[in-house]
Amino acid sequence: MPIKASSTLWGSLLLACQIHQNVSLAETAVERFVELEADDSGVYVLLSNIYADAGMWEDALKARRLMEDRELKKEAGSSIIEVDCFIHEFVNGEKSLVQVKELHFVIQSLSKMHMFATCT
Repeated sequence: MPIKASSTLWGSLLLACQIHQNVSLAETAVERFVELEADDSGVYVLLSNIYADAGMWEDALKARRLMEDRELKKEAGSSIIEVDCFIHEFVNGEKSLVQVKELHFVIQSLSKMHMFATCT
């Protein structure tokens, strides 16, 4: 008995299409994904990157414009690290003073840990 594919499955297939440079299957995966989750900007970004990797610059631009037409925004990238049992998240483009101080603290902590680490 066939089962209905989830957006997770279509998203996984889309990522595999990027790895294996399969543009036509990527387009199908995006169509199916969008039927299930129309407001996810990540699939359009990934499709744009797949087109760009294939040298299909006009199509890459169309994918980005489609995002704009649907008023979808690319989510900012972030990094999360743990130092001394504290989790620190840094968001791309965020320049608050608190973030800068946290970053400075984390870098100093990592430097100290590296300084006292023993080589084997």
